[in-house]
Amino acid sequence: MSTTEDAVVDHLAANVTAVALTAGENVRNGPVMQATTSGTSATRAIPGECVFVQETGGIKGVVYNGNLDAVEPEFTNLIQGEAFPSVQIWVRSKPNDYSGGHALAEDCLRVIDRKPPVGFFDAQVVGSSPNQVRKDAQDRFEFSINVDLRQQRR
Repeated sequence: MSTTEDAVVDHLAANVTAVALTAGENVRNGPVMQATTSGTSATRAIPGECVFVQETGGIKGVVYNGNLDAVEPEFTNLIQGEAFPSVQIWVRSKPNDYSGGHALAEDCLRVIDRKPPVGFFDAQVVGSSPNQVRKDAQDRFEFSINVDLRQQRR
């Protein structure tokens, strides 16, 4: 779990309108998890139609000492103190509901592309539309959205 994941989960829960999303229930941080029908006192059931957010890397922060010759060429345009984390948003539909899953994925993309989460000043979606990745064993379509974020480190 990371603060980046938490920020994106909260942002999606507050702004997606295609499906009512609740942080920790049908929008979660971490890798895609198998749907469950019940949970324990420590865990909640994981619905079939769900959104997962996982940090996938990126640049955690660049220390720039004023000498551009000492910086790798691809980092010369970076500002000292900025971080560039990336996340993958994974959307899973209800069984046999391609259009509903695609609509939810498109809404997630629209929300993150229109306005970055709190604590970030930029969000750039990699690609122009959600990628349909597969159909799982329970006939739920899965889509992915990759996002690069920019954050000013204090």
